[in-house]
Amino acid sequence: MLKYKIIFKFATLSFYYFFLISNCGSMKKYFLFVVFSFFLAATYAQDLKQRDSFKNEGLFGIVKAGFGVPISVEYQNGNSSTEDIGSKSSVFSLNAIGGYYIIPELSVGLGFGLDGLHNPSANTFPIYGDVRYYVKQEGNTWYGLLNYGRNLKLSDGFKKGELIRLGIGYKFFTGKTCWVADMNYGQYDVSLDGVAIRKTQHSYSYKRVIGFSVGIMF
Repeated sequence: MLKYKIIFKFATLSFYYFFLISNCGSMKKYFLFVVFSFFLAATYAQDLKQRDSFKNEGLFGIVKAGFGVPISVEYQNGNSSTEDIGSKSSVFSLNAIGGYYIIPELSVGLGFGLDGLHNPSANTFPIYGDVRYYVKQEGNTWYGLLNYGRNLKLSDGFKKGELIRLGIGYKFFTGKTCWVADMNYGQYDVSLDGVAIRKTQHSYSYKRVIGFSVGIMF
């Protein structure tokens, strides 16, 4: 019953949200979408507290912020490419993940959010799969993660592309709050001409990104 109660609340609030922003511009609309989604996750935390104390069964949500540093950045223009074009390059991210525990050790989910890539600069809206394997069936445990997905071109301010991340993290509690923190290694590919990343000849590739993220699990 709890699951259907959450779905009903989400559908009702989502309808109200889209009614409110129907006259907003594209950039403002998608920013509000992310903020509103984070608000929903916090709102449902009270309902979700009825789950097991280890947070390793059924539905879950994660809101997280991250930072990464590319070891190198490659610029492709036609058949030629130039590497190490970035100086003090960085990646900032604000993402949300919704998922389900298949078994207490294994979860699958879908993530989305906002990524800001700097030096050179590009904004992306990634949608990606999230797979996590937890070492123990306990509240405090190590886990491995895999993310793979693509960036949606919601407007001219967002670039198409792909991302992949592998990481090792730790889930732990402070009081009743469940935290997740991980270190990850990945790559972000960004199309600069609006063409899919596998077809474009004009792109940035942020390679060997070493990142860290921290978030709250509901």
